[in-house]
Amino acid sequence: YGDNAEEILEFQAQAQAQLNQIENKESIIETLIQEKAQIEQKAKQVAHELTKQRQEISLELAKKIETQLHELYMEQAILRQEIALELAEKIETQLHELYMEQAIFEIRVLPSEQLLETGMDEVYFYISTNKGEPVKPLQKIVSGGELSRITLAMKTIFVRKHGVGTIVFDEVDTGVSGRVAQAIANKMHYISEFAQVLCITHLPQVASIAGVHIFIEKMEKDERTRTTLTTLEEDKRIEEIGRMLSGEEMTALTKQHAAELIALSGKIRQQNKVQKKQVIAND
Repeated sequence: YGDNAEEILEFQAQAQAQLNQIENKESIIETLIQEKAQIEQKAKQVAHELTKQRQEISLELAKKIETQLHELYMEQAILRQEIALELAEKIETQLHELYMEQAIFEIRVLPSEQLLETGMDEVYFYISTNKGEPVKPLQKIVSGGELSRITLAMKTIFVRKHGVGTIVFDEVDTGVSGRVAQAIANKMHYISEFAQVLCITHLPQVASIAGVHIFIEKMEKDERTRTTLTTLEEDKRIEEIGRMLSGEEMTALTKQHAAELIALSGKIRQQNKVQKKQVIAND
């Protein structure tokens, strides 16, 4: 037990402490069980409060998202959800503005059987993009172009709430053209009033609305592929927008069309700045 009296006494104290711990084991276990139950109860209370706050916030956001959807040519979109009615209206409006006229959008928030790190809610998006079709899970039925517009509609609503500094859109305009492309361009620039937007695009309507244009080119040199980025000045901007409009053959009419498109985009940018001021004033 030790080589001297001091070590023997130290061993006795340790042995007594271990004995006391063994004898009090049931009491310790009971205390831990009670503490665990209290923690679980507190976590559930916080989760329920989070659910309540989500319900209140969803009512505020629904109308805004619907407005954005309407502007993206989804005029007939109907987003229904018992605890996200206002959010639904806003998404529908956004889809309508993005020319998805027949879309029906539904958000389902279901209680989770388990306590998750995000609370006790599980959120699912359902959509029907054709009249008369039942809603199905979003990821199973939408095309690339439709998914891009839905994402853009939501970004338009949430950009001011999330406080994101930079948003990257990588060919979000895939599968669209004409008035839909113009609607997407308008939405992107509106978002850029609240966050920096980097957009990769092949559509002249979308490219023309940007404040800064960077031309990306790939070339082979020394048996390696190299990528160069060039910031375009005014004349080069018109030239590249014209190339997007007509291909390699550049005519005076093409340049005129490109210049008019850039001028029109300038007016849209100014309108978005005015709209931003109105939104901030109404907060």
